[in-house]
Amino acid sequence: MPGRPAPLLSTTVATALLAAVTVLGHHLWLSADGAPFFGGKGLVFLAPFAWIVLRSSKSIGANRLWGLVPAFGAGIVVFLSLFATLSSGWDEPWPLFVSYVTGWTVLAVVFALCSRRPLQRVSHRRLDV
Repeated sequence: MPGRPAPLLSTTVATALLAAVTVLGHHLWLSADGAPFFGGKGLVFLAPFAWIVLRSSKSIGANRLWGLVPAFGAGIVVFLSLFATLSSGWDEPWPLFVSYVTGWTVLAVVFALCSRRPLQRVSHRRLDV
């Protein structure tokens, strides 16, 4: 079963909103003095990834999941380069907020666009020369 491609608008908007809520919640609640310690505070930043995996596993075919590889590559490059650029001019924590949300948004857009084209298996044929 080939499955459907990821919807561009809803995937992008939902991932961007979840990334914004995650990074703001982490800053305002988990990083506050006297906040309860849950262990592994860094794992909270994987919330958009968990949402994409859950969303993909229910409605997107397995042959369309290849788009996660270039999407994660693009998202990480955008996050790191934007964070390095903004850190020199902005006060803490704004560079993290902007680069985190932008990186996840780029990931969602690239994944939704790549899922439009399913991965084709190449058959190995004997070539008669």
